[in-house]
Amino acid sequence: MKKRKPIKNKLSKKFIFVIIILTLLIGVGIGVYAFGTSTPSTFGHSLGEIALPSCSEGQTLGITNGAWSCISSLNFKVVQIGDWNMDTSLSKNVNLGIDKSRIKIVTVLIVDDNNAQINNLLTDTWRPSVGGYYKLSGNNILLERLAGTDYDTSSYDQTGYNRGWVTIGYN
Repeated sequence: MKKRKPIKNKLSKKFIFVIIILTLLIGVGIGVYAFGTSTPSTFGHSLGEIALPSCSEGQTLGITNGAWSCISSLNFKVVQIGDWNMDTSLSKNVNLGIDKSRIKIVTVLIVDDNNAQINNLLTDTWRPSVGGYYKLSGNNILLERLAGTDYDTSSYDQTGYNRGWVTIGYN
C-alpha cells in the first residue's frame, strides 16, 4: 500500500486568522446595521410587515410606495375592426364598449387582403415608419391610416371580411 503525501498548507496561520477576524467583523457589522438601535422595545419585524396581503379577484400583488399591496389588474378585450377598404377610406370608427377613461393599453392589428401579413397600424408594415394612428373618444376608437403608406394601396382594398383587431387593456 502506498503512503499518501500530506497536503501542504501554503497559507500562514496569521493570514487565516486575519480572514476569520475580518469575516466576523463584517458579519457583526451587518447584524448591527440590520438590527438598528435600541429605540424600539421589540426588535425585528411583525408578521404584518412580512406577510403578503391577500388580494381579491381582479387584483394583483404589487409594490406601491415600497410596500406590498393589492393593485387592480387590467382586463383585456379584443374587438373586431370589421369591413374597411383602407385604400379608399381614410378612417374607420369602432365601438369598444369601454369608456376611454378606463383604457390603459391599445394595440391595433391590421390584416392585408391576402391574409398573408398582420401588422400594427402604428407602423407601415415592415418599415419602421408610421402607418396610421388612433384616437379614443367616449366608447369609440377612430382608426386612421396615413396617405402614402402601404395601407393606402390595393393590398388593403378588399372588403367583405374583418380587417383586423383592436385589443384594449382597461380597468
